[in-house]
Amino acid sequence: STTPTRSRPPSGSYPIYLVQYYAGHNGHRRRPNHLHIVVDTSDSRDKREPVGSAFFVHGSLAQGYRLVRKDCYRYCRVNEYRGRVYLGALDPLKLEEFYRQLWRVEIRNYDAMWCHRQEWALAAYRRLLAQGFDVLYLGKEALHYRLREAEESWEQGDD
Repeated sequence: STTPTRSRPPSGSYPIYLVQYYAGHNGHRRRPNHLHIVVDTSDSRDKREPVGSAFFVHGSLAQGYRLVRKDCYRYCRVNEYRGRVYLGALDPLKLEEFYRQLWRVEIRNYDAMWCHRQEWALAAYRRLLAQGFDVLYLGKEALHYRLREAEESWEQGDD
């Protein structure tokens, strides 16, 4: 498959986003945003209230981390929402395979230095690329740049 360069999904497909949420402060330092992989399954008639299936890691070092899937998730309505980055498009017929691939991404509970709420989402994105899903190829710096742009757009009320 060719590497997509568009910023919107083709008609009839679901957009895939990397969505970020504010994670609070640890002392005087801001924690890295939480990242979710979201497939937007919204009805095309109402994009004001986007809905999708969100995948993210939840937990703690003490209790361990686990993957969570939330369906019918109004991902832009969460108070901590801080913008999204378009990753690609998903053919609705490949939705279940997409879900299976995300469940296969390793969660490194044994590694205290691993930033679970970010690293899992980035590993999931790399897995989607490797498995041939229709996602944009973005290097780590480009992806972080787009995340910063998305948060700035959110701050200005553009998202």
